[in-house]
Amino acid sequence: MTRPTLILLAFSASAAYAASFLPLGPAAARLPALIALAAAISWPTFGLALLLVRPRRPTLFWMDACLHSIAAGTVVQAVAVLFNLTLALAHPAPARGFFLAAHLVLLLATDAVMAAVFLRRSGLRPRAALLLWLLALNAPFALYLSIAVHAFGGLP
Repeated sequence: MTRPTLILLAFSASAAYAASFLPLGPAAARLPALIALAAAISWPTFGLALLLVRPRRPTLFWMDACLHSIAAGTVVQAVAVLFNLTLALAHPAPARGFFLAAHLVLLLATDAVMAAVFLRRSGLRPRAALLLWLLALNAPFALYLSIAVHAFGGLP
C-alpha cells in the first residue's frame, strides 16, 4: 500500500472505531476519545525514540514501519467496531465492567498485532524492537491515557 493510503486507512479506521461507540451513549463515546488522545501523543514520542536509536535510517523508513503496523492493527479495530455495533443492537446499555474489560482485551490485541508487524519491518533485532516498542510506545501511551482519564473525569 502507498503511504497516503496507509495514512487514510489509519484515520478512517480510527474514525469508524470512535463512531461505533456513539450508539452506546455519550459516556461510552468518551473512551475512544481518550484512547485517540493518548495515541496521538505516543506515536510521535515513539517516532522520536526511533530516530534517536537509529538516526541513520531515513525518517520515512520509520514512518512506513509504523504505518504498516497501524494498518495491521486496523483489522482488530474492525473487530471492535463490529463488537460495539452488535452490543448496541443487543444491549444498548452494556455492563460497565464487561464493556471496559472487552475493550481492554481488544486494545491489547491491537497492540500485539501492531508490535508483531513492527518487529518484522523495523530491521532491528527482535528483542531490541520489542523493548523499544514497550518502552517508547506502550509506556508513554499508558502514561498519557492515565493522565487523560484523570483529567477528563475517569473512565466512562
